[in-house]
Amino acid sequence: MKTLLALVRREVWEHTAIWLVPAVLSVLLVTVAAIASVKVLGGGVNIMVDGHGVETDQIFHGLSNLNLAMVVVFGLVMGVVATFYLLDCLLADRKDRSILFWKSLPISDLTTVLSKLATAAVLIPLVTVCAAFVTAFMLMVVISVDLLVLGGSPWDMLWSQVPYFSNLVLVLYAMVVGVLWYLPLMGYLMLVSAFAKRAVMVWAVLPPLVISLVEKQFMGSNNFALMLSERMNGFAPLAFRTDSLESMADAIDRGHAGPGLEVINVAPLLQGSGLWLGLVAAGVFIAGAVYLRRYRDESI
Repeated sequence: MKTLLALVRREVWEHTAIWLVPAVLSVLLVTVAAIASVKVLGGGVNIMVDGHGVETDQIFHGLSNLNLAMVVVFGLVMGVVATFYLLDCLLADRKDRSILFWKSLPISDLTTVLSKLATAAVLIPLVTVCAAFVTAFMLMVVISVDLLVLGGSPWDMLWSQVPYFSNLVLVLYAMVVGVLWYLPLMGYLMLVSAFAKRAVMVWAVLPPLVISLVEKQFMGSNNFALMLSERMNGFAPLAFRTDSLESMADAIDRGHAGPGLEVINVAPLLQGSGLWLGLVAAGVFIAGAVYLRRYRDESI
């Protein structure tokens, strides 16, 4: 375990985008909010809190869901970061020949591959959630200052409206389910990273594209493309109640309180074959990445 944690720390040192991208995004969002706040308080925007009580209440009820919105924003950005990390993680040390040094150490290829998988499947999601919640907190502080100056009550209109516990449970639940759902894609990208010598993005896109075209041409079907589309489109319909998600979206649009724990519905996900077949495929891809790292020629 100590070796695994040390290798994960090495990944953070070598791939600064893991922490630098969310830090820059957080600073950017808070800076934009602060500039907008200055314009509001400076009279650039005319807002009368007491004069528009109902509408303003709805606005700040909607802002109580800021932490969930930030998770979505950071999740999309960090998804891109994780994709490029996975494509590079097993290729980079072959390009700079550092693989020769790491293979000289008493560290197995399995441990090395698992450390990179843990970075993508555990560390990056945790960084995403933490950055999103910290950014949402700072944005709410900026909004609270505006409310105080404009004569409103930050506690009544904003902080007391936030469902802290349910939001945290929902985010952690979505994070765990999301990692399990996208694990075969992570394993596939690691396999490509272990196999490719150059043009890693082409190698990642070309096999699924060729399989889809061959199936369409010779079998007249598109089952593989549909399966890949369902995997990439996400897990929300299987892990959450669809009717509750629609009600939640309508409530947020109207400025009402956000979702509760009633939207969680893990039964379809566990009862379906998609999750379990995906985990089997992920195991095959990861085993292939370990094999290639162990026996493939290190030259590029």
